[in-house]
Amino acid sequence: MQSAAESDMIVAKLDHGEDLFGSIEKLIEEHGLESALVLSGIGMLSDFTLGYFNQKEYEWKHIEEPMELVSLHGSIAGGSIHLHCAVVGPDHMVRGGHLKEARVCVLNELVIRRLDRIKLGRGHNPRSGLAEMTVGQG
Repeated sequence: MQSAAESDMIVAKLDHGEDLFGSIEKLIEEHGLESALVLSGIGMLSDFTLGYFNQKEYEWKHIEEPMELVSLHGSIAGGSIHLHCAVVGPDHMVRGGHLKEARVCVLNELVIRRLDRIKLGRGHNPRSGLAEMTVGQG
């Protein structure tokens, strides 16, 4: 993995075979990210799990074959990584949802924006049953 920061932006290139979430955890540590937004990600994924929240629970689908990552975005809140993605296979049909785990295939290019005055967290919401993002001023 390679990464560099400029002002509040971090750009990273992840290499084939890397664990996507593990790599983002390394970026969190290296760049001191507590609250941040994953603005974009492109490349390819393999061996990944997508989720659809049916308003009660997640329905998970594991996909082993490589697919092109056409969109990745989410948040980093107190070290917690929350990502959604869209992928496309050779049939050119887009699939997407909550991303639970993934392996980089060929490469991934990420852009992350550090938030310094906005503090993101996670808190359990009994209505939804989810650990939802909380937003505050720091």
